[in-house]
Amino acid sequence: MLDYELAKNSYETIMSSKADSEKDKLFWKAIRYADIRSRYALYDYQQQLASNVERTQIHNELLDYIENLVVKQQELGEDITWRNKIGLGRTGEDRKRVGDFACYIAMFLGLSAR
Repeated sequence: MLDYELAKNSYETIMSSKADSEKDKLFWKAIRYADIRSRYALYDYQQQLASNVERTQIHNELLDYIENLVVKQQELGEDITWRNKIGLGRTGEDRKRVGDFACYIAMFLGLSAR
């Protein structure tokens, strides 16, 4: 599981980015992913099987949006070390950590709206 402090620091770095369009797209996709992942935890086995394709597709899109943000941040000369810390891979533990990060993003956004 992705560490809270790492997620918080990474989120704050992204929040300070000037890559507004890419940041917004990532945040919306993270909210969508966190929603489906939360529902997955409540689903019975048959519902989980039925939702696997959509959940995987959204996770893949999330990874793409992260990469788009990183490319834009590089163009802007911004700090992208957060990406290395979360994990660069699209499989295994790195993939899981990106999913965890999406859930943290949704939480941070939700708490900031108080």
